Amino acid sequence: ITCPIRVARATVATPAPASLQFVVTFDMPSVSTVEFRDYGCFGDNGGPPCGDVATPPALLSPQGHQVIPVPTAVDTWPGAGNVLVLNVSDSDAILSDAAWSKNTLVGESEVFQLVVQLNETIPMTSPKPIWVSGVKGATTQATKMVGEVSRGVLTLSLADCSVMPTVCNDNNECTVDTCHPVTKTCTTTTAVCSDGNFCNGEESCDPDSGECVAGTTPKCLPDDNPCTDDGCVPQTGCNPPKNCADGVACTVDSCDVTQGCISTPNHPACNDNVACTTDICTASGCQKTPSDAACDDTNPCTIDSCDLTAGCKHAPIFSGSCLPAGVFCALSGNVGETKICPIHIGRLTQNMPAPSQTTFTIQYDAAAITPKGMMDLICFGPNGMPPCTSASTPPSTLFPSGHTVDLNPKDPTKWTGTGTVSLVNFANPTKVVSDAYLNNNVWVGDTLTMEFHVTLKQTIAADAPTGLVFSALAGSGQGKTLTGFVNGAVAVFRLTDCAQVPNACNDGNPCSVDLCGTNGLCVYNPIANCP
Repeated sequence: ITCPIRVARATVATPAPASLQFVVTFDMPSVSTVEFRDYGCFGDNGGPPCGDVATPPALLSPQGHQVIPVPTAVDTWPGAGNVLVLNVSDSDAILSDAAWSKNTLVGESEVFQLVVQLNETIPMTSPKPIWVSGVKGATTQATKMVGEVSRGVLTLSLADCSVMPTVCNDNNECTVDTCHPVTKTCTTTTAVCSDGNFCNGEESCDPDSGECVAGTTPKCLPDDNPCTDDGCVPQTGCNPPKNCADGVACTVDSCDVTQGCISTPNHPACNDNVACTTDICTASGCQKTPSDAACDDTNPCTIDSCDLTAGCKHAPIFSGSCLPAGVFCALSGNVGETKICPIHIGRLTQNMPAPSQTTFTIQYDAAAITPKGMMDLICFGPNGMPPCTSASTPPSTLFPSGHTVDLNPKDPTKWTGTGTVSLVNFANPTKVVSDAYLNNNVWVGDTLTMEFHVTLKQTIAADAPTGLVFSALAGSGQGKTLTGFVNGAVAVFRLTDCAQVPNACNDGNPCSVDLCGTNGLCVYNPIANCP
C-alpha cells in the first residue's frame, strides 16, 4: 500500500518550506513499513528515463532533497519512526510550493510516498490509520516552521507569525485572520452569517466577497393539528410536532387534543420476570429493587441473595460448621488442578491434654481425586523465622514439632479411597503436635499442622464439591488416651474419660455449666437468661 506524503503551506503568504521533520506512527503488527519512494525522471533536464525509486538512497525529484529515516532501515521500524527531509547541497531549494487558499489546496502537494505492508486482512469499515505527528520545518532563510496534519496534508506555518504580518491571510474573505500577540500563531475567526432563524432561510458567506448571502424563506401553512406547533419556529422550522417524549423508556408518551402531552407510567414494561425484585416505573425510569429476604430458604449453610438478572441464588457454604459430618475439606475445580486441604489439629478445652501422638484415617472418592502427599512449611532462620520452604512430609518431619509423619500405605498416590496418617515424635515423645484449644467456641493458637495435596481426576462443580473425611481419630497426651471428632474442619482431640483430669470440661463459656458425665464425656448445660 502506498501512502502519499503531501506537504503544503498554511497560506499563500507563508514562505515555502526548505526542510521538513515529522514522526510516523502505525499499528504493529497489523501494518509494517517497507520504504519511502519517489517518482522521478533522471535524464537530461529532468527528462526520461522515469520511474519509482526508493528514497533513500535516491534524492527527491526534482527538488534534490534527501530523505533521512531514523532508524535508517524503514522495514524494521517497531511501530514508529522519525523522518528528516532536507537539501544538503542547496539550502535555497524548496520542498513544496503548494498552499491552502480559500480553504482549497492550490499546487502540487505530493512530495513522496510511504510504502507499507498489510500483515493481516483489514476491512474497509475498520481501517488502520498511519499517524503523523511532531511536524516541524524551516524556510530557506532558516525561519522555524510548525505544522499539523490537515485533511491528510502536512500543513506548515511560521512558528512566529509576527515576523511576517501578512502570513496569516488565507485569501478567504469570510474569515478574519490575525497573528495572536501572545502565542505568535495565526488565529482565524469565521464570519457568522446565520441569524439563527430557520424562518428566513439559511444564510451563507461568499468567500470571494465576504458578504453574507440570504437564504430562501420557507412557506409555512397552518395544518390545524392540535399536536403540532403551527407556523414557523426559528429554531426548527415549519409546523414542528409537539415533542412529548420525556426521555423515560417505561412511560407511554402521547399528545391529547385537550390536555397536551401526557406521560403515563407503564409498570408492566418494567417487569423483569425476576420473582425477588419489585419493579415499578418512576419519573426516572424503571426501578428494580432486589430483596434478599425474599430468597431466604431458612438454611444456615447457604448464602441467600437476589440477583437482578438470575433471581434467587442460594450459594452453598462448604466450610466450618456447614461441612457434612466428618468432612474436613470440600473440593471443586477443573480436572488436573492441584488442590490443598489443610490438616488442622487441636484439643477440646485448655485443660485437656494436648495431643503428642495422633492417628487418623482420611477417606475420599477415589474416582474424583488422587492424593499427592503431605506438605509442611519448614523455616530455617533463627527461632523458626524465614527463610522458609515447602517440603514433603515424609521424609521431612513436621515443623516445629519435629513429629514424623507415617502414611499407610506409604505411597499416597497408591491409596484407593482411604489412607491412615500417624504423627509421632520419636526423639521427644512428649512433644505436642498442636497446643491449640477451643475457648468459648473460639480457637486459641494455631491449629494448622500440615497440608494434604491432591489432584482432581475430574471436573467438580462448586455447588457439588467432593468431601474428604476424617475417621478413626485417636491419640495420646500426657499419658492419657485421646479420641477425636471433626468440628468445623478441625480434628478435635479429647479425653476418652474426662474424669481423668480435673476441670477438663471447662470450655471457657460463662453461660454454661460444664460437667463430666458418667459416660466419660463432657456435658454442657446452658445457663438460663445468661447474657
